Amino acid sequence: MPPAAPPPRALLIDADAAFLAELQAQAGMGLMRLEQAEGDAHALRLLRRGSYDVVVTSPRSAIAEDLALVEEMQLVRPGLKAIVLAPSAAPEDVIASLRAHVFACFSAPFPMGEVAEMIRRAAQNPDWKDGLQLLSARPDWLSLRVDCRRLAADRLVRFLSELAKDVPDVTRDDLLSAFREIVLNAMEHGAGFVPDQVIDVTAVRTKRAGFGASSLSPVARPMAATASARPFHMADEGERLARAVA
Repeated sequence: MPPAAPPPRALLIDADAAFLAELQAQAGMGLMRLEQAEGDAHALRLLRRGSYDVVVTSPRSAIAEDLALVEEMQLVRPGLKAIVLAPSAAPEDVIASLRAHVFACFSAPFPMGEVAEMIRRAAQNPDWKDGLQLLSARPDWLSLRVDCRRLAADRLVRFLSELAKDVPDVTRDDLLSAFREIVLNAMEHGAGFVPDQVIDVTAVRTKRAGFGASSLSPVARPMAATASARPFHMADEGERLARAVA
């Protein structure tokens, strides 16, 4: 009988005891090997000695610092998957994280269940390639090309959740759930979840009448990477939802 495969390894930078304990208590974390680095220099030394399935940055450092570290780590380990944690994230920080091809981005207070889920999914995709291509961006407008994998849809929703951090939780969750369904429908009916196919996705922030808050309203348009994909148009549904939340 062949030996059992070693557990996936995650490197956590500057994780204090309370953070580590809460993370370890999440579902599935018992199957992960969580190792710790005491600062950026220590993390780089560990990466030079061996590879990790995913690296999680310090929850206390700013996103600009994290992205500079991620760039340096990727020189040591090309293709490294990084999850960025930070005390806060302005829209420009989230956009910069997308451009830097990080796996996911979280700002405090951290939804630890979601952090653990992203760590697991990063570890479960060893041959991962970033399925989110940022075409253009402003704080109130994102245009992306997204490959037809559920993982890409879920990562996109995570980034959009950070962009909508100022929206009340229930409203944000409802809007992003609807957005995710539109994107998944486009992936399924437009390209049959074929990973090599892509869809174009646009996310727009609008004023929500009567609430005095901003919200995200999605418009998704599938675009076949090859002529074999069936045509399918979600623009009308996206515009209907945009009118419903405006």
